[in-house]
Amino acid sequence: MKGRSSILLAGIFACGFLCAWLVKPAESLPPLEETSAERDSRSPRRVTPDRRESSAMRSANARIAVLLDDGQDWQPGSDVDYPRLLAALQRRAGLSGLEGRSKWLLCRIVTSWYDANPGDALSWVVGLGNPKDEGELLSEIARNCELGDDFQFREILERHGSAFRPSGLFEEWARRDFGAAWEWSYANVSSGRQLQGMAEAWSEKVGNDEVAEFAARLMDESNWDPEVAKRRNWGREQWRVEHMHIVLGMLMNRPSPDRFQSLLERVPDRQESLNALLRANLHLNIASARRYREGLLNQMTADERMTAFESIDPDFIRRSNRIRENFEEVLNLLGHSAEEIDWMLPAPAPEDSTQAPESNEPAQDPFD
Repeated sequence: MKGRSSILLAGIFACGFLCAWLVKPAESLPPLEETSAERDSRSPRRVTPDRRESSAMRSANARIAVLLDDGQDWQPGSDVDYPRLLAALQRRAGLSGLEGRSKWLLCRIVTSWYDANPGDALSWVVGLGNPKDEGELLSEIARNCELGDDFQFREILERHGSAFRPSGLFEEWARRDFGAAWEWSYANVSSGRQLQGMAEAWSEKVGNDEVAEFAARLMDESNWDPEVAKRRNWGREQWRVEHMHIVLGMLMNRPSPDRFQSLLERVPDRQESLNALLRANLHLNIASARRYREGLLNQMTADERMTAFESIDPDFIRRSNRIRENFEEVLNLLGHSAEEIDWMLPAPAPEDSTQAPESNEPAQDPFD
């Protein structure tokens, strides 16, 4: 009896436990993770920086394609993305050494940007990290934009390095402040052609007396500077030749008939200067060079002409029929006899068959 009671109590307890377990509230399960598609269906799509960049570059590439391939005119606007347009152009054709429409477009884009925001444009250009491209763009800016009075020519050129210094920037600096531009450049620039371009740019905006004063200083060998010559690896003769080419560049396109007179009044040795001025021009056969020679010969007396031609290597005259014909015409007009002209302009011997045929290439520089 007692055993049956124990079994009955145990059964009742088990049934109670089972009922309690069945009726107790179920534990809440963690919600299912929301999918990206569900999130996007409820909220605006968020574009990642990478997607924005790709979209912007695609737009820039398409714009460059329209401008170059379809020939559409360039019209800058307030929302133009200049850096990406230039990057798109760079991928197609590079930024230096361009030809045709690519060159035109490069100039229009970078100058429009500089006109709209000079600070940003200049910072981007000088930070490209490619000196050749930087030099190309800086030259375009200098030649086509209105640079402010506080434009930092020296600072930009000093940080730019020497390999591809922008000629346009040098020339504009020379026009603004020739004294400062020449002093810095003469001490730091090794290219005689770069110095010549600066002097020419400056000479276009000043009078004969200023040009003559500067040219006479360049021609005066007492101003020989061995330290500067050493930095450039110039010997004394090369120093003289480079200076004469700078003088020639300033005088070639000056329309004034007294361009030589002002200079010859200042040089220490008139005859030596006449000789050098004549020799410096002989390798050129363009119209301005012919006018230069005619003007210079008109400044000389008959004896000075004879002496000047005596300083020229006769083989140089023999090698260039065009130069000889030009001189012969002028000397005839100046009253020289046939004998004097034959002496000043020796012709090649008829039996000489070793002479190279006349070509369109510039004659060899008689200084070389």
